[in-house]
Amino acid sequence: MRQYFYFLCIEEVKENSTPGKLINIICTYLSAAIQNLHGRCR
Repeated sequence: MRQYFYFLCIEEVKENSTPGKLINIICTYLSAAIQNLHGRCR
């Protein structure tokens, strides 16, 4: 699931458009949140 998520982020950013940059920011926050959740689950 996480690999697929990162793949989507990378594909969007390649466009280098404003929506792509916005999605990249959102992805960064979400991926950090996911990592925090994984850390708490252990």
